[in-house]
Amino acid sequence: MSTELYVGEGAFDALAAEWDALAGRGMTDTPFQTLAYQRAWWTYLHPPGSTLLTVAARDEAGTLAAIGCFFALDGTLRFNGCVEETDYLDLIAPAEQAAAAWAEVLSCLESVTSPAWTSLDLCNVPHDSPTRAILPALAAERGYALHEEQAEVCPTITLPDTFDAYLASLDSKQRRESAASCAAPRRPI
Repeated sequence: MSTELYVGEGAFDALAAEWDALAGRGMTDTPFQTLAYQRAWWTYLHPPGSTLLTVAARDEAGTLAAIGCFFALDGTLRFNGCVEETDYLDLIAPAEQAAAAWAEVLSCLESVTSPAWTSLDLCNVPHDSPTRAILPALAAERGYALHEEQAEVCPTITLPDTFDAYLASLDSKQRRESAASCAAPRRPI
């Protein structure tokens, strides 16, 4: 993989044509990884004095393989969006490429061309993300100290593919109540 570091919001325009396609294949496919959300959060909610740092990793064919979108403030790197407003943040990469992508992103962030930082404080990484196993291993390899804590838990609910499958998963009383509420006529407000 090769990497490119973008400093500032020009990354959003530079990666716009490819961003959402990668986010849709990402290990944490949520609205919070989309270009629209990442750009909006940075535009309206980033902490004053912070710097946007985005690492784009490409595979040997030149295809976008990972995006690490962070902001730097007072020597700490955080995911763009990582200040209480956003759930489910992560490196934007397919799960099968996550280990290689994280290694490349960290190498880029450690390079002399990256602004200096002393800690990586990542919030709201989903409990089932490969990142939660990959980063401790990379931290150990690189001699970094690692501290993990669980603050609040934002639940993940996996729903069946169809409404009928959902209804079938309910007990008979819940199924009758759900079907009745769906069939009830709606009154104009």
